[in-house]
Amino acid sequence: MKHDHLLHETGYRSGSYDDSWYHYGLVSQNGTKYLAEHGGYDYYGMMHFYYDLSWATGNELVLMFYY
Repeated sequence: MKHDHLLHETGYRSGSYDDSWYHYGLVSQNGTKYLAEHGGYDYYGMMHFYYDLSWATGNELVLMFYY
């Protein structure tokens, strides 16, 4: 796994109330509500769900940090 330590562009869509758009590179508003209610996902899990191995991260895993 290569980490270039660059910030990647994020995206958003309203989306449907389901778990579609897996690894798509766009966060779904209604999809995150579904993942929280039905899948027990937290913030980090949702970011991995949508961004890991997507075009937005150059097909890499998401490397998250906070400060």
